[in-house]
Amino acid sequence: ELERLNRESPSFQGRLDLNRLGVAGHSFGAFTALAIAGQVFAPGAKTESSLADPRVKAVIAMSAPVPANKQRLDESYAQVRIPCLHMTGTRDASPIGDTLPEERRMPFDHCRNSDQYLITFQDGDHMIFSGRRQASKQDRAFQGLICESSTAFWDVYLRGDGQARAWLTNDF
Repeated sequence: ELERLNRESPSFQGRLDLNRLGVAGHSFGAFTALAIAGQVFAPGAKTESSLADPRVKAVIAMSAPVPANKQRLDESYAQVRIPCLHMTGTRDASPIGDTLPEERRMPFDHCRNSDQYLITFQDGDHMIFSGRRQASKQDRAFQGLICESSTAFWDVYLRGDGQARAWLTNDF
């Protein structure tokens, strides 16, 4: 769709840099982002599948769910070969499904073939990434950090910004 918009849409025509694409998602959107990054489904099975998109250069996964088969996580994430920024919170229980807060870091722990970053927000729950009508002071602080770290991540991996890399890696 982005290719079509870049060709045909009066609003987007010629304005999209399709060589520097990133994908971000929250919850099921994080599942989708990791699928695009190369996560394999049903590793080792006859129906093993991947939805990896080589046009995407980096992903941000917020509150990613964990595959049901936790014994094959290394295989599930072995084909993730692009940088990922993973975010979760210590109270990030799933409103749907059965991913526990302590399991949310598993994609980070098992993606080993590219640059990976993990941010865990102390007392952050599942909804800090999507907002609430009545955001607390803590939610607003988390959302500021989410925006700042996401921007730095995109600047590093989509724009090649060395200062952002120093910030992201604490290498000042």
